[in-house]
Amino acid sequence: MFNDLFNQGYNKKKGVKAILVYPMNALINSQYEEIKKYAENYGADFPITFAQYTGQESGDLREKIKTNQPDIILTNYMMLELIMTRQSENWLRNSIKENLKYVVYDELHTYRGRQGADVSIFKS
Repeated sequence: MFNDLFNQGYNKKKGVKAILVYPMNALINSQYEEIKKYAENYGADFPITFAQYTGQESGDLREKIKTNQPDIILTNYMMLELIMTRQSENWLRNSIKENLKYVVYDELHTYRGRQGADVSIFKS
């Protein structure tokens, strides 16, 4: 996924090309920091944009994400369900429809019971 996004280089169009789904926000926060380290080590011209999209972001940050749609969204399965159903997330559904190439689930073995049923809908 990262290799593909790197190969698109700077001529890529704006929009969400990958969604990384985690079972909890702590994992999202951790992975966001790891990607951020790679970006910082790469330098100012890191060609991949990314953002967390959970219930923790402020309205201002969500507006910034909407205006500058990243290549990668890190989210959880509950927020992904809201993205697919809330009218206010229509811009994101449109971006996904036009650009999405990857959906990556982390820690699949933790999805059991109701969580497993919720996640299975998105995997189909």
